[in-house]
Amino acid sequence: MPTALQSFNRLVLLTSTAVYFLILVGGIVRNTSSGMGCPDWPKCFGSYVPPTSEDGLPADYQGFYLESRLAKTDRLVNTLKRFGFHKTAEKIENDPYLEREERFDATTAWIEYINRLIGVVIGFLVLLTTYKSFKFWKTKKLITIVAVLGLVLILFQGWFGSLVVATNLIPAFVSVHMVLAFLQILLLMYLIFLSSSHSQHPETPVWVRSWVTALFVLFIPQVLLGTQVRHIVDLAVFEGYGRADWLLNIDWKFYFHRSYSLVFLISLLILFVRIRMLHVSGVLMKFISWCLVLVIFESVSGAVMYYFNFPFGLQPLHLLLASLIFGFLFYLTLVSRVQIVK
Repeated sequence: MPTALQSFNRLVLLTSTAVYFLILVGGIVRNTSSGMGCPDWPKCFGSYVPPTSEDGLPADYQGFYLESRLAKTDRLVNTLKRFGFHKTAEKIENDPYLEREERFDATTAWIEYINRLIGVVIGFLVLLTTYKSFKFWKTKKLITIVAVLGLVLILFQGWFGSLVVATNLIPAFVSVHMVLAFLQILLLMYLIFLSSSHSQHPETPVWVRSWVTALFVLFIPQVLLGTQVRHIVDLAVFEGYGRADWLLNIDWKFYFHRSYSLVFLISLLILFVRIRMLHVSGVLMKFISWCLVLVIFESVSGAVMYYFNFPFGLQPLHLLLASLIFGFLFYLTLVSRVQIVK
């Protein structure tokens, strides 16, 4: 019979899997331009279940939802100005995305609705995880603290999601929303680590810890650069360019992002070979192997998108692979500080 800690570990694994699935679905939402399939939040065209046709909507529903969004955006802009963020407020005010009216489309509405439903399920899983974490308050306080932080973050993310809709998917807001999802991954991976038995093993050699930590830190700017490249693609989509022209306005960020991935892959490969020569087995080697496989697939998917004009469905996969690498590298950083090397 599993112990309380083992049961908690399985719950966190389930929650983490759900979060990764949500990231994939979120990528599909963006890839199908379904982000504004529901122009209001948390409802969808004024209902908790999306309509199946335009017939039941008011004649001027586009203007109504646009006016509602703009009112919410104005409140956000005024709040930012009160706290001194004038430049950010001005960028939001002048963004060309804001005043675009969204026409009802049943397909995009249901894609976005499913995305929101999955988000609600994850919210309940995080709530359950937090509730279960209080069993360990006396023995492992850090588990409870991290779980509570995860709950606060998911609530904040839900609120921020309403701003993403209100601002009509301003790329900067979409990128922040994605960064919040990555932070959620960090907290969940930390919970998995804290509730796993290998956290009691002796330390690894210093060079392994340093190399693994450096790889994780170096992957962060790669993720941020990826959001900038996606920003360029979003602008091209907004302006009506076809897939073949999405990268017409690329700048140094794209080329650096592409070259950086090759350097990162080589660095990870060198670490893999060096540790393989030590005949290491167990969690450390397993996660390094998985990271290497994921980085290879991530690099290939990026090359295919570039040379074959963004085949449908590859962007969500690229995002999912990046989030998996990010989570695995963080977990590897934690494990490398305690996992024994024989």
